[in-house]
Amino acid sequence: MSFGDVAIDEIRPTRCLPGRSLLTGLLANALGLEHREVVALDRLQDRLRFAARLDEAGISVVDYQTAEIRKDDPLWTTHGLPAERAGGDQSYTGPVLRYRHYRADAAVTVALTLVPSEETPDLATVEAALRRPERPLFIGRKSCPPSRPVFAHSVEADSLVAALDALSDADQAALIETEDDPGEPAGRRVVEVADRRDWQLGLHAGQSRRREVRRQPIGAREP
Repeated sequence: MSFGDVAIDEIRPTRCLPGRSLLTGLLANALGLEHREVVALDRLQDRLRFAARLDEAGISVVDYQTAEIRKDDPLWTTHGLPAERAGGDQSYTGPVLRYRHYRADAAVTVALTLVPSEETPDLATVEAALRRPERPLFIGRKSCPPSRPVFAHSVEADSLVAALDALSDADQAALIETEDDPGEPAGRRVVEVADRRDWQLGLHAGQSRRREVRRQPIGAREP
């Protein structure tokens, strides 16, 4: 899996936990939304509230990629039909170089909701879409299909972190990031995460404030 962080030149790093635009894209793909439906994508991103827990850190994998790409080379899509490449001719005068970072053998649990809850799509629609997605799903990149169905359970809870706690192993330490919203635990610190996407321009262009919470096993002392 890959949870895109700020990219510099040919380096494409990953965080340990997913961000807002990744989850928006995952839900949108399951719902069958198209890239051109930018108003719906922006609204889905704005309504999304989530907490993510790192259950297994896994290991870091870096894939060095180089390819000679022409403008008329087709792009693979989840629709099953090839797409055309954008950009001018000068975009294809040399090899494309990338260092793509991944997390292998990692496990992450996400609790999410949509605010306001009465808007379309609602949580019931999202649950149905995740159970039977309109298109194949992937975790961050198209080369990263999930190893099992992504939907686990519906949970009623007073906060996003409480929803994660309802599914947690009390004997296991865990890193959690949640919304910097009233009702969520205070956490150890607040971090700025570059995880918002401008769906009209197709660029990452915005940050979210996230609270970092560290759960300790029962009986463990805070370091």
